[in-house]
Amino acid sequence: MGKRQDNAKLTREKLIEAAKALDEQKGICRVSVDEIVEMAGVSKGSFYTYFRRKEDIAVAITIRMSDLSCGEADKCGDDALKRITVFLERTAQSIEYYGLEICKQWMRGAVSPEYRNSEQTKRYLSDRDYICKCLLESGWERDPALRLADTIVSVYYGQTAAWCMCDGAFSLSQRMSAFCREHLPSLISTGSEAAL
Repeated sequence: MGKRQDNAKLTREKLIEAAKALDEQKGICRVSVDEIVEMAGVSKGSFYTYFRRKEDIAVAITIRMSDLSCGEADKCGDDALKRITVFLERTAQSIEYYGLEICKQWMRGAVSPEYRNSEQTKRYLSDRDYICKCLLESGWERDPALRLADTIVSVYYGQTAAWCMCDGAFSLSQRMSAFCREHLPSLISTGSEAAL
């Protein structure tokens, strides 16, 4: 990577870090683009080089946390149950850490008809594909793995939407841990027997 690409990556990172810090202080909805660029120490034009609108930073933050969760889950080897559990639990913990406002902004973009092919849609498919990959690498056949991955991601996104709708009245990470502990083992063991 050249110096120009390194500088561009650094500028984008500064903007994301500034948005995260401001979100923690007062919520992303109450933060202006001017505040983000001031904290990041970059020009307003730089902001619009990387993001079309303020809400796009929320998307960038959630994509980063999901990627980190995948990396952590991959350290669990071929055990699909363990990998999927780590992925779901770490992602839920990250969502809570980054806050309700960022999650709400992400959800607004995810359901908005004008953003049908948005980063949020791509993230949903990427999360589904990651879970499917975990199942395939543990011996599942493609079609059952894809169906179960769809179900698991639907539960995950449904719980996340409910957390937003309830203004964080429950712990998302505790809900996902309970799902992983109480339901995921039987879903995976039943399906893996059918796949063999």
